[in-house]
Amino acid sequence: MKLVSIWTFLILVALNTFFNVFLFKPRVKSYPAKTFDGRIKGFRPSEAKGILKQFKDAGKLDAYLEQEWKIDLIYPLIYTAMFAVAILGLGAPRWMVLLPLIGMVGDYVENFSVIGMIVQYRDHGTVPYPLAVLASVGSRVKWSFTLASAAVVLALGVWWLIRVVRR
Repeated sequence: MKLVSIWTFLILVALNTFFNVFLFKPRVKSYPAKTFDGRIKGFRPSEAKGILKQFKDAGKLDAYLEQEWKIDLIYPLIYTAMFAVAILGLGAPRWMVLLPLIGMVGDYVENFSVIGMIVQYRDHGTVPYPLAVLASVGSRVKWSFTLASAAVVLALGVWWLIRVVRR
């Protein structure tokens, strides 16, 4: 891994940690349920209204919307760049950068769909089923490709360490 890649990667790891520890974690602790994007196994579209009801009943629907607008539209760029820099820096074929990029697209589909569901539920008490389907599919794509990216980075990291030790 090149020195520039290492520093870029470490800066992105620091940003990723900052978002998780100081921006997401305090908010999530106060929520009545897991957010849509915090459900690693995804969620069924039929569950969307019930999840949003829990947030509304707890008076946290607007806080959740604010999180989606202000934090979760930036965060996918950070973790995607972190994975992409690691994948390329560790010598993987360039096409492997598609893994985190597809995950990011899924995350944005999920995020914008969740924003739409929150606004619709807050203003009208309904959740359009097609929007819930989009959010659900986006969530599963995000988690599948993000976990695949993490696995690739882990495997490449182990491979890189073995090569360094053998020198």
